[in-house]
Amino acid sequence: MSANLLEELNSQLSSARALEQQIFMARRKLNENLLATKRAEAALEEITSGEPPKRTFSQAGQAFVAVPTETMAQNLRDEIAALKNSQTVLKETDAKFVERLRNKKNELKQLEDKIKATPVKAN
Repeated sequence: MSANLLEELNSQLSSARALEQQIFMARRKLNENLLATKRAEAALEEITSGEPPKRTFSQAGQAFVAVPTETMAQNLRDEIAALKNSQTVLKETDAKFVERLRNKKNELKQLEDKIKATPVKAN
């Protein structure tokens, strides 16, 4: 078997592993995003349910400040919209990575067939 074929196989395998890692990271980020969206939607539901305004910590984290309900609701709506846009991008990215991995696996299969077809030279 040719050393070049082995080097190419090793390179292709490394590339496939890197793609699998990218897919894992993209899906993890998507799952985190989905959870954040669910939390924001639950908070929006709580705020718009007619209950009195909630209190939140100020930026300094020292004092409580009352935030008007409509302001909180609009902030949550904006956050939910941004999260959903991000989910779309993440799903598209995941699909691209999956397609690249599928192509890489096809390349590996072709290389494997090429290696199997290469005669072994006796030393």
